Amino acid sequence: MKKLLLVLLIVAMICAGTACGVERSNTPENSEPPVNEGSEKSVFHTYDDILKRYQELLFDNDKTATVDPVYADPNDGAIEEALQTTVINSDTGMMGYAIYDSNGDGQTELFLMDEDYHIYAAFSQKNDRPVLLDLFMVNNHCVALDQNGNFYQTGYGKGEHAFYTKIMRMASGGDWEVLLEYGCSDDGTDDPYYVIENHVKRIIDLQEITTLQEQYDAFLQNPSETTKSSGLCFVPVM
Repeated sequence: MKKLLLVLLIVAMICAGTACGVERSNTPENSEPPVNEGSEKSVFHTYDDILKRYQELLFDNDKTATVDPVYADPNDGAIEEALQTTVINSDTGMMGYAIYDSNGDGQTELFLMDEDYHIYAAFSQKNDRPVLLDLFMVNNHCVALDQNGNFYQTGYGKGEHAFYTKIMRMASGGDWEVLLEYGCSDDGTDDPYYVIENHVKRIIDLQEITTLQEQYDAFLQNPSETTKSSGLCFVPVM
């Protein structure tokens, strides 16, 4: 009788263990939701995040911060590249920035610049996140901002004599709005001078291009002085 009871007890224990095993197999081992690839959070949420990284790169004496980090978000990668390019191309002892609402729409832009008011990079915001607008160089593709919120960008294009000048404003959506562009394409044609207005390109002669240069190039003769009068306030990175 005792042997029979012992056998029944062993069988009951085996059945109970099997039932528990089935129940555990239907329960996820990890109760946390799975993380999908590419769902990593953005690094640059605000202008402060950009400025913090900017400061790290400027004061990176041992060059450890200049090791290219890998960002899952392409927007973060573009911002990082702009920061490193700005630091590498800076040719002054004092770098800084300005935060300014250039078109008066209540949305500020971030400008990386030096103490002489040369603008190296411009950032805006889209969907409550900072985005890179453009990169500029001191000696080529430079930009100036006037007191009316107009940006004047000039630079050299492809070809020995190619050049361009753009007059732009900041659109409400955080993008450039090109009001006028003119220049020389230097593509081997008989009519190399052009102007683009209202998204329409037309060929112009030397007299018209000279008139445009006389009208607008004054802002780019000394872009830093033009920008100083715009309302931007340079803040050094300490």
